[in-house]
Amino acid sequence: MRRPESLTAVVMPLLALATACTSPSTHVLVGNAFDPGARCLQPSAGFDVVDGPEPSADCSPTCVIDARTATAYVTVVCPPYPPLDTTELADASTGSADPCPAALAAWASAAVCGQGGDSGVDGGSTDAGTDATPDAANGATGG
Repeated sequence: MRRPESLTAVVMPLLALATACTSPSTHVLVGNAFDPGARCLQPSAGFDVVDGPEPSADCSPTCVIDARTATAYVTVVCPPYPPLDTTELADASTGSADPCPAALAAWASAAVCGQGGDSGVDGGSTDAGTDATPDAANGATGG
């Protein structure tokens, strides 16, 4: 009567492996939320889940406007981005109501919210390390 148990011991791992190979991979999209009132970026955090493997390299800072919350984030995570979100590079302003130019300017000046000074904005150190820019990739899973 040991035979059914040993068969289960062989079949179950194979089923798990087959499921793992056919499951779509996803990764967390990480960025810095832009605070338009203070004109600064919040610390790096995950804000969406994207289909596909996690990109292995960083890209140019990109402004991603979350379709669900209308929050602008700056990320250096390479595409793909969520299909319903709006994305812009630094040279793609869509008008005075567009938060992306200010968000990308905050990125360029390393304006991180709550890092000292009377305005709560300090262009000094951030969680990015020695380059003193907000770190959109910091805290990303698996990396």
